[in-house]
Amino acid sequence: MREVREEIPLLREDISSLLNHQKEVAASETKSGTDFMTMSDHPNQHPQLKTIMQLFGTLLVTTSSNRYNMHAMIEQIKEEWKSMEAVDLKDIRVKQDQMNKSWSTKRYWDKEKKNRKVRGI
Repeated sequence: MREVREEIPLLREDISSLLNHQKEVAASETKSGTDFMTMSDHPNQHPQLKTIMQLFGTLLVTTSSNRYNMHAMIEQIKEEWKSMEAVDLKDIRVKQDQMNKSWSTKRYWDKEKKNRKVRGI
């Protein structure tokens, strides 16, 4: 249980770095999408190429907005995770300490029982 408790902050850091990367990708997709839309508006643009550029620009902007939505939802999950970590992980520590105490008490009494048999008491 202690290993799990120690891994959670590391996982949160990994998720934060992934989210930062996704946010950078979304920003570049937004910029590329608007650039394609701008290039498609050139007066000398071939009509078929204009359509392709508009569709690709729209696709990039849509993908970017989905990335931003994903980023926002995972940030919300991370905030909920922090509160859960503060409360539930402390409970895990208390339960683990109780379990360790009962285990060491059991081992002590098992050892005493064995010693009494050896001494003939």
